[in-house]
Amino acid sequence: MADIAVIGQFAGSLSLGAVGSTTTLVTLFTGFLIGMGGGTNVLVARFFGAKDKESTIKTIHTALFGKYGCGDDRTDLWTALFQREFWSC
Repeated sequence: MADIAVIGQFAGSLSLGAVGSTTTLVTLFTGFLIGMGGGTNVLVARFFGAKDKESTIKTIHTALFGKYGCGDDRTDLWTALFQREFWSC
């Protein structure tokens, strides 16, 4: 919503319409990614709690593959940095 406020102050009505028309798509995409992340967290917690290391690893790798498709590669950095600490629990 901040983008609409800024465009409304500094640009014309055509620009405001262009930005406003994409807000719904951005919100939909963001909600989808948040839902996918929540579902992944549930599966990882389930398998990790059951001490099923193979299923946990498969779930994490599948989630990483999905994140690549969405263009989010920050998850890879977290996984690379904290993989040893994750399995030491």
